[in-house]
Amino acid sequence: MGGMEEQKKRYEGYIKRLCLMDDTFFNVCMDGYLAGVACILRIILALPELIVESVTVQKMTDSLCGRGVCFDAFARAGTRLMNIEVQRDDRGAAPERARFNSSMMDARELQKGEEVTELPETYVIFIAEKDVLGKGLSRYHIERTIKETGEPFGDRSHIIYVNGTIQDETPLGRLMHDFFCQDAEKMYYEELRNRARFFKNEAGGRAEMCKIMDEIRQEGIDWGMERGMERDRLESLRTIMQTMRLSEDEAMNALLIPLEKREKYKALLAQ
Repeated sequence: MGGMEEQKKRYEGYIKRLCLMDDTFFNVCMDGYLAGVACILRIILALPELIVESVTVQKMTDSLCGRGVCFDAFARAGTRLMNIEVQRDDRGAAPERARFNSSMMDARELQKGEEVTELPETYVIFIAEKDVLGKGLSRYHIERTIKETGEPFGDRSHIIYVNGTIQDETPLGRLMHDFFCQDAEKMYYEELRNRARFFKNEAGGRAEMCKIMDEIRQEGIDWGMERGMERDRLESLRTIMQTMRLSEDEAMNALLIPLEKREKYKALLAQ
């Protein structure tokens, strides 16, 4: 019993360090939460009247011929479809990733017998920890244009990158502050503050987060034991460090890495 209580205290300590930029916390907070996702999209898209009708997180879309994609968040707003991706790693926000996600949204929406002109308007939105495109802007809109004339191509496909480093007093800057804020009480937007407060400060929300973290930890242990290979264990360590905001030592404790092997894994993680 004491061990369970100790693990719970550790999880609660991890939860305090989480913010909306962490995949696990973002997914938990936004799953089915129309008000929160609407708040985010209205600010990023500058569409104050946008009404979000449905939201799912970790939505898997399969491909008949190749790899599928798992969307962080997938929202519908009338005839518009939005995919929101939260990325701490620049590699996860590569232009090719945006292209792939956009194509998968199209593939899943067009039914047999429908005309391509019936495709919905789509948005792939990356909320990135860093300035991925490196031009110092807070937000980047990418759309196809006719190169010779500079006119828009008009395929109603949009890609947006949000630069998380700019946290000024604009609506978007305040939103980015809230995404990186670990203290729910210091968040600007009520829709986000209320949700973060529930999962961080209220007993029911903390219990749900602890359960999710225990599942992530157990999956990492099972994966490591099943594969047993150095590369796979290393990947498990990186995943759990990012997902649960753990230090190297905390992640190795969670995954039961033997003490005699820890220096080796630390060296590998540093590469």
